[in-house]
Amino acid sequence: MTAVAVYDLLAEEGAEESRRAQFVERLVAECISEVENLTEYEREVCSHAEIDPDLELRILRSFWQLFDEWKAKAEQVLARAVSIKSVQVTGIERLDREIGFALARLKATPEETAKGIAQARQGMFIPARELRNELNARLRA
Repeated sequence: MTAVAVYDLLAEEGAEESRRAQFVERLVAECISEVENLTEYEREVCSHAEIDPDLELRILRSFWQLFDEWKAKAEQVLARAVSIKSVQVTGIERLDREIGFALARLKATPEETAKGIAQARQGMFIPARELRNELNARLRA
């Protein structure tokens, strides 16, 4: 049983909205903390310049799966949090934003990410400054 299921039981039993709000607020905070930890773990593990490509792909797949699982849980928590109308639940906006970030990052498969990393290591990229300047020049023309 997950904590979301416990919230659902509270709702079924007709628990006061303020009590449910306190509970779901803790769930929101836990989700935010969990994604912060995931992001930090990924940064620590994937920041090494030289790593075996096969190992790197397996690591990317693992993180992709972890973020996918987190997103599913966070969406459930967010749905419960926004259903509470009489009490403002702290962290809803932040959780919604983090879910958006997770959705965006999950659009690229681990294989696509590995390919992009390999290209960047080979210098096959356009620096953001150069791209920005080019786009500004086109807008002015």
